[in-house]
Amino acid sequence: MAPNEKLKDVKFKDDKLTFSAERKLMGNMISIDYTFTIDGDKLKGKGESDFGGQKREFDIKGKREK
Repeated sequence: MAPNEKLKDVKFKDDKLTFSAERKLMGNMISIDYTFTIDGDKLKGKGESDFGGQKREFDIKGKREK
């Protein structure tokens, strides 16, 4: 995400992190809903959007650098 993009509806409860963000993709602004589970230094989840009338989902994994 670009540094000037703002997250919306950020919630964190019981190791679950959710938020939305607007992204520019191929000249179009789309809203992406993110849902993550945090387990220690690991993060795993999905991004979900509606692009061109079709629902798209993608997996995301991350690990804290030490």
